[in-house]
Amino acid sequence: MISKIPTISLKKINIHQKYKTWIFLIFVLVCVALISKIWITLIVVFGSYLISIFYTIIKSRDIKN
Repeated sequence: MISKIPTISLKKINIHQKYKTWIFLIFVLVCVALISKIWITLIVVFGSYLISIFYTIIKSRDIKN
């Protein structure tokens, strides 16, 4: 499906080598949190996703103007 709502594309994100360890650590912590506290983790991840949608909508409006 194709949506007209702009979202963040992960393929455009370049990660510096010194941050890769931290990003992997965050990924592992999220996975552990999904196992131990599934509902709280899902609420936080979904909230972050909603915030990213609002952020990209605002950024796309700035680019169009």
